[in-house]
Amino acid sequence: MMDGDISVESEYGKGSVFTARITQRAEKKGTSLLEPEFSQKISVLILEPDPLMRAYYEECLKRMDMSYKICTNHETFMQELQAGEYRYVMADRDTIQNLDRKAVPDQVSLITLLKMKEHTLMSVQAQDLTIFVPLFSIQAAALLKKLEASGPAAETALSTETAPDYAYTRVLLVDDNDLNLQIAEELMKPYGMQVDCVHSGQEAVDAVKRERYDLVFMDHMMPGMDGIEALKKIRALPDKNCCSIPVVVLTANASGSAQAMYLAEGFSDFLAKPIMLQKLSEILKKWLAPVDEKRRREYRNRWNQKADGGQDEKPGK
Repeated sequence: MMDGDISVESEYGKGSVFTARITQRAEKKGTSLLEPEFSQKISVLILEPDPLMRAYYEECLKRMDMSYKICTNHETFMQELQAGEYRYVMADRDTIQNLDRKAVPDQVSLITLLKMKEHTLMSVQAQDLTIFVPLFSIQAAALLKKLEASGPAAETALSTETAPDYAYTRVLLVDDNDLNLQIAEELMKPYGMQVDCVHSGQEAVDAVKRERYDLVFMDHMMPGMDGIEALKKIRALPDKNCCSIPVVVLTANASGSAQAMYLAEGFSDFLAKPIMLQKLSEILKKWLAPVDEKRRREYRNRWNQKADGGQDEKPGK
């Protein structure tokens, strides 16, 4: 249908080469994907310690005729950022997430550079300012052209000033992948609840036996005991709380049939990977807000009763 072909060359024991060819043309004669049309010069600041990656970024940005600076260390990067001379600032996930937003000039758009091992965390939301590094040349051109046409995208990360506070609640995260746990934990930090992390289904069962959780996020595909088996063991525990605690499946299998299957297996809700902040916020509000308000009332009542004569620990301490 696209006037192309697919071929394969294979040598037993050594490997195979698969080749796909399709006919393509530029929208305008003499243009390319790396030559977006900007009304004014674009300025980009990048933090990148690796010399090979710096060379790659430099080649791409030169071909796009952009003004840029690539910093090798965090100190220089922060100095350049606070100087306010750049329109777009790009860095790794940890750097972007840990930035003090008050130190970022208003006109700056922050863009996260995801590395190879983080490809499963790449958001599918169009408004998220994210570039998957191996495709930097094409994605950067497309994203910057879109931003220049529409203006800066709305901030997608919730800050501590805008996120609801669930300080009286406790959440358990279950995933055999350390990076996934780190991402989920960082996304939940602004909400103020206590977050515990474990790496397996058995550890999840043991944790629920020890502690009283208000919500559990459970990965499905884990070695040993998977999420479905762990859920069934939790529901079978003698503690009544274990029968009613909300357990949300955390999975990359986001098809409609998969969601129906997970709910049929007994999960309370469904959260797809990569985690969408809006969906996470909805789930936390649905399952934690009522619990949090109840606990706040209980603490306030206890505090008021003790204030007249007894002594008690102040709520939140």
